[in-house]
Amino acid sequence: STRNYTDYAAITAHWINDKWQHKSRVLDVVHLQEPIHSGEYLAQQLATVTDDMGITGAVFTYTRDNASANTVMLAEYEKIARDQEVTTQQP
Repeated sequence: STRNYTDYAAITAHWINDKWQHKSRVLDVVHLQEPIHSGEYLAQQLATVTDDMGITGAVFTYTRDNASANTVMLAEYEKIARDQEVTTQQP
C-alpha cells in the first residue's frame, strides 16, 4: 500500500524566567523524512534544533512517551551534547 501521511515532530522548550514566570515556546516542527524513526535519527534532528538555537548545553530534562526509539534518542542526544561540550572547551 502507498504511504499517505507525513511525519513531524514538534520540539518545545519550557522554562522558568528570572521573575519566576513559566515560559513555553515551540522551537521547531521537524519534518521526519526517514521512513524508520531510529533513535539515532531522532537524536540528530533534536540536536540540529538545539544547536541552531544555541541551547544544547542548557537542556537538562526531557519529556517524551515511552517508545523504545525515544530511549535510544535520549542516550544518543546526550552523547552528541557531551561531544559538543568537549569540542567547544578545547583550546
